[in-house]
Amino acid sequence: MIDDILQLRTAIRHPNLDREIAYVEEVELSPLLLKANKSTTFGAIVEEWAQLLPFEQAVRIAFFLWDKDILCEIS
Repeated sequence: MIDDILQLRTAIRHPNLDREIAYVEEVELSPLLLKANKSTTFGAIVEEWAQLLPFEQAVRIAFFLWDKDILCEIS
C-alpha cells in the first residue's frame, strides 16, 4: 500500500533472502538498484543514493544489500 492505495512494485529475489522484498526501511529497492548498475564503487553507489534519501539511510541500505551479496564487486 502506498498512500492507502494498493500498487504493484518490483520485488527482488535472491538466494540470500528469505523471501522477495521490494522495500528496505520503507525505501523501494528497484530504483536504487537501477542506479547502482551505473556506479562503479560502493562509495559511488552510496553517493548516488544519497541524492534520493538521507546519507545515513543510503549507507544502511547499501550495507544490508552488500551483506546479502546483492551488491558485490564485479571482477
